Amino acid sequence: MQINGTFTAKATSQRSRAALLIGEPGQSSDQLLLAIEGQDQVEPASISKVSAMMAGADWRITLTGRGVFTLSAALLPDELTPFLPTPEKTSRFIGLAERLGWRGMTVILSLIIMSLVGARLALPYAADHVSRYVPQSWSKNIGNSTLNQLDSLLLEPSQLSTSERRRIDRLFSEIISKLPPDAPHIELLYRRSPTIGPNALALAGNHIILLDEMVEFAGNEDVLVGILAHEVGHITNRHAMRMITRSAILAVGLGLVFGIEDSFVEEIGTLGSSLILASYTRAFELEADQVSTQLMQKLGRDPASLISLFDKLVSDCAPHCDKGGFFASHPSFRERRNQINAAAKE
Repeated sequence: MQINGTFTAKATSQRSRAALLIGEPGQSSDQLLLAIEGQDQVEPASISKVSAMMAGADWRITLTGRGVFTLSAALLPDELTPFLPTPEKTSRFIGLAERLGWRGMTVILSLIIMSLVGARLALPYAADHVSRYVPQSWSKNIGNSTLNQLDSLLLEPSQLSTSERRRIDRLFSEIISKLPPDAPHIELLYRRSPTIGPNALALAGNHIILLDEMVEFAGNEDVLVGILAHEVGHITNRHAMRMITRSAILAVGLGLVFGIEDSFVEEIGTLGSSLILASYTRAFELEADQVSTQLMQKLGRDPASLISLFDKLVSDCAPHCDKGGFFASHPSFRERRNQINAAAKE
């Protein structure tokens, strides 16, 4: 079996495609091997630690003395179970519980819960404040790094015709013309991705990626303008940078509490591609919808066009896609319909 992911070597930030090999022909059943793209030699590996990254991104599997193997999956493959390290802190926790008794443990757990709740409430405000002071050059570098990762792992060159791109460029220019004079310069890029499917992505550094699959899925011009205006809303509200800042602060905080391992700090710089594919928060999505509605009205187009897109998405994925979203962080299509309709009537 080959478990595909990426590998970050110890004390570096360079990611390479890699695979963990289990039970391959000629391989011992109790042996775990690491294969790295571009390297002929396959070497034995052992797992010293497994941790899931924040924001529902990727699993980080620390290989003893080697580096970090990153795996995009909802669950770890069962085949990895025999190679996972035995928990080391269980006996210490049991001993502590015996010494403190149930009252003492209740107090400690209550303090931990209150601290976590306080941090959860304070994190967005603190991170958003910090993000305002991130230099534009940093934001652009992060955006370029994210784009490079997406290009190497998930995206392919667009197959749209030149005339189709020119048509979309014209629509995009009309949208940009309705922004305030101090709005950031936004660049529209074209890609395709059978893996991701119909989508458009707003990156830090003010890039918008429009996938061929979304152009086809949109079906008509008004819907396409609404999609592009929505992504412009993510850019003008700095949503990508705000999400990355939140996750970076959380990563550093966890590192200070649990210890910063090799390649941990470098991993912060690779958060962009994982987070950009995750759902934005409820507030971010609704803010982007509001911007889209305003821009559509300025262009003399019907803001309700986006609602037809929601209906099409629902028909493709019902009954699972309109439940309020991923762990309620993503607003439901019903909530977004209501906001667009209300804004359109103002």
